Order: sequence, then structure tokens, then C-alpha cells
Amino acid sequence: MTRSRARDLNVCGVTAAIVVIEGKWRTALLWLLESGPHRPAELRRKLPGLSEKVLTQALREMETDGLVHREVHDVLPLKTVYSLTDFGRDLAEALAPLSDWGHRRLEKLAEAEAEAGPEAEAGPEAEAGPEAEAGPEAEAGPEAEAGPGAEARARAETEIEPEAIRKAS
Repeated sequence: MTRSRARDLNVCGVTAAIVVIEGKWRTALLWLLESGPHRPAELRRKLPGLSEKVLTQALREMETDGLVHREVHDVLPLKTVYSLTDFGRDLAEALAPLSDWGHRRLEKLAEAEAEAGPEAEAGPEAEAGPEAEAGPEAEAGPEAEAGPGAEARARAETEIEPEAIRKAS
């Protein structure tokens, strides 16, 4: 959905809400800013893999959407600080149950995998044996299993801790 369509009053409210949080870093930025104002460099340190360009773009769009406030302090060097607006805090609060649901889902998936045992994790490919023809995933190496950005997500998960951030505010 386009950003202009998100302002259409005839659009489903959930769809309009999703437009302002879609994107790889938006929810993580909301959680970090929920704990208080941050400078851009602080946000980048807490979100490994996030480039300065992408951070600036996301924050500017979130500012346009009314979720964050950008304050530039008149000191040298210039000091820019981002914080959530009341609207942004309302959104973060509305997302809390969705976050809880996501954590419950992940726990259930982990429990199901643990109950299935290591044989189930290997899948039917493991039974084929070494004489089975290797597909394109074999050429890609171990990162192919995890998917794009898995390393950055793993680092972000250990550094962000959304539950701790939400409880601290």
C-alpha cells in the first residue's frame, strides 16, 4: 500500500496502521524510543546493521506520520534528539498485545520443535543420504538456512529486548 493511500479515510484502520509500522526497522525504533529520547548514533549502536541513510529515512517518515518528534539543539556540534509523540506512544501501547502474541507464537514453535526432536529438524532431506543431488541451497552455504539478515536479527534480538524496554517505560 502506498503512503498516500494510508491517509484515505475509506481504508481499513488496521491497514492504515500497518503502513506506518511497515519496514524492517520501524517497530524496533518504536520500542527503543519508548524508553526515552535518543540521538541517532545511539539508535544505530543499538540496532546493528542499520545504516545511517536508512535510519534517517525511517525517522523522517515516522516524523511525517506523527510518531516521532525531532528536536535539534542549538549547540555546536548540532545535537539532534528523537522522541515519541503522544501518537507514537499510543501506537507502541497498541502494539504491545501484538508483541505478546508474537512471543507466545515463537515459544509454541520452539516447544513443538523441541518435542519433535533433532530427527524432525533435519527433515526428509537428511534421509536421502550423501548420494542425493545437491540443490542451490547447498551452494549458498550455512547462511542460506537462516535467511537474509539473520545475523543482524540475532544481534538485534539480544541487544533490543523489547519486553525489557516496554516494562522500563
